[in-house]
Amino acid sequence: MAPSRQPLLHNSTPKLNPPQNHSLYQPQPQSAIESEILQLDTLSCNPNLMHTNSPHQPFLVTGPDLLKQVGELRIIAWQAEGELPYFATRTGVWLDAHDSHGIIWAVKDAGILIASARLCIHSRISDLPDPECYSGIHASIQLPVASLTRLVVHPGYRRQGLAALLDSTRLAHAEAAGCKSVVSATHVQSRIKQLLAAGFKNCGISADATVDGQSTFVFIKYFF
Repeated sequence: MAPSRQPLLHNSTPKLNPPQNHSLYQPQPQSAIESEILQLDTLSCNPNLMHTNSPHQPFLVTGPDLLKQVGELRIIAWQAEGELPYFATRTGVWLDAHDSHGIIWAVKDAGILIASARLCIHSRISDLPDPECYSGIHASIQLPVASLTRLVVHPGYRRQGLAALLDSTRLAHAEAAGCKSVVSATHVQSRIKQLLAAGFKNCGISADATVDGQSTFVFIKYFF
């Protein structure tokens, strides 16, 4: 899935917008697609319905060589969805500052990297990737909080349950690590459906984040 914002510099501090109320999140759909997405949120989404019928097993990404492969896969996956976002690198590799501390899982097939996804855990909302996305739901976020980001699947391996497999892997780790909540943000319709199926609540449209003019939806899930 394509990223929502520009990468952070390793020596930079994420800029946090002042807390705002939930009026940032617009309950009315702005298009036929958004209407369909918001209607999905009224369904009873059972996390146990996640499709994880994949013969592949995720493994932890360690070392610069594997991390570089992850960055290359991101470009391949985003290019398959159309032209790269305006902020994405044209050098063939996409990595950002959160890759240095985040936990990244990957899946291989015949020695080729075919999917990857990242989990970040933070004790401060301001440290989240793209914290401005969540400025309207600060009061709803329970700390420590995890974020699901940078999920990508090679175009030749989609619709095989890899996204759900990586989601369940990351959620299990976040819960075991003691996280109280998990957040994610996306503008991609298929990803929105996956998050709802994983038990996330659709918090609506963020007025602070768009990708090439498309609205970004914000999601949260709790562990009790």
